[in-house]
Amino acid sequence: MKRIILFIVSILITCSLSIAQNSCNLYMNDTYGDGWNGNYFSLINTCTGAYYGCYTFYSGSSAYVSFNIPAGVYSVNVGSINYPCYSSGSYLYEISWSLAINGQYYYQNYPAPYWGSTLQFSVGGGCPVYGCTDPSASNYDAAANTDDGSCTYTIYGCT
Repeated sequence: MKRIILFIVSILITCSLSIAQNSCNLYMNDTYGDGWNGNYFSLINTCTGAYYGCYTFYSGSSAYVSFNIPAGVYSVNVGSINYPCYSSGSYLYEISWSLAINGQYYYQNYPAPYWGSTLQFSVGGGCPVYGCTDPSASNYDAAANTDDGSCTYTIYGCT
């Protein structure tokens, strides 16, 4: 009877995949002191197409924002014609920005504008390839660089 109860309990246990997040700090500056004048900052994950951002500020000389991104290859967009933010910004020559990821500066005091492939960077080994990363598992995937919890093991002697 104990074996049956234990088996039922083990079926009810579920596992969830936790995607590692990378901590980003964006520092936005404006030399005139009137904010970013309708200009925005965003990142596009070229692995998934997901975007992060539409960050701006409306007054003052500087602003700061923190956000998280998963591993991937990112394209930087700064300016007025900025997917997905679309705005009619102006005075691009007044703005600059710095980006730190996991405490390391990737870019410091960059001027605007920047769009698309002109400025790209990789975080966490680039685009994740999900699969079983345990070499002792029966379904080990040598191409995988991110474990997805799918590993299975052959237990000899059990039927």
